[in-house]
Amino acid sequence: MRKIIHFLSVFIIVISLSSLFANASNVSISFINTEGENDDVTYYSGIKIVFVYLPTCPNCHLEIDEIKEVEERYNITIFGLSAKFNKTNEQLLDYKKENNLSENWIMGYVTNKTVVDYKIRIVPFIIILDDYNYIVAIFEGFTYASTLEEKIKIAINHETEQYISDPLQDNSDLLKILFIIIGIGVSVLVIVFIVKPGLEILYYKIKDKKEKKS
Repeated sequence: MRKIIHFLSVFIIVISLSSLFANASNVSISFINTEGENDDVTYYSGIKIVFVYLPTCPNCHLEIDEIKEVEERYNITIFGLSAKFNKTNEQLLDYKKENNLSENWIMGYVTNKTVVDYKIRIVPFIIILDDYNYIVAIFEGFTYASTLEEKIKIAINHETEQYISDPLQDNSDLLKILFIIIGIGVSVLVIVFIVKPGLEILYYKIKDKKEKKS
């Protein structure tokens, strides 16, 4: 009987805790791709660099050389997202051609939602994500290849203690934890005061019947 009660308690706790981690990463970095469709960086696999730029930004052109240097040494996907929206994809394709960008580069226009979510005020603006779509680092302004490479290594090795705090995180996670703790407490009380007595009564009834038959 005690084993049954123990099993039910553990089962409820495991189910409750698993709900907290069901959606490990809620990161979203939306953009408009070259087909004019809504897309998201997190739909793509592997280590990712998100590079937000303006076509006329001198530092953005310099930053491309830094990113290319990292690209030569690591298998990464790079998102070149223009902060200047245009109804056609010509601007994106021209920029890719002019800067001799490889097929590892996915071009697009950054959405207003992404600009607001990540408070993009300066370009170049860079976000590095690991292959689980956790944000590893965010950089505002020109960033050297050595700094980017350091963060890429951290992403590859999943050194999560070195990751930046999630810029989109709010108190909702704390509320989830609080509700889960309350749920576990209520579940334990239900087991102790309702389920356990009921199971014990059922157990002894079955036991009495077996004894009478014997």
